[in-house]
Amino acid sequence: MYKQVFKKLKEIGQHTSDIDCILVVGSVARGTNIMGSDLDIMIISSNKSFLVHDKSFIEYFGIVCNSKIECYGTCTSIRVWYQDENEIEF
Repeated sequence: MYKQVFKKLKEIGQHTSDIDCILVVGSVARGTNIMGSDLDIMIISSNKSFLVHDKSFIEYFGIVCNSKIECYGTCTSIRVWYQDENEIEF
């Protein structure tokens, strides 16, 4: 189900110097995801502003219907809803 997303994450991680690490977390990582579960991705970077201010990378994963920035203290999340009904939280 997420094979293409994982492939694209690997490509981005290998070709973007500002990304230190990419982790899959949440129900997908635990193997407890069900139909409709979102995909939770942690992108570790010492320069998070380049991801938050230039969100063009989210279009690499599909046609974006909507996106929302959510702040949790020092952690900033970009929640994205795609045309294919996938939801990914970066």
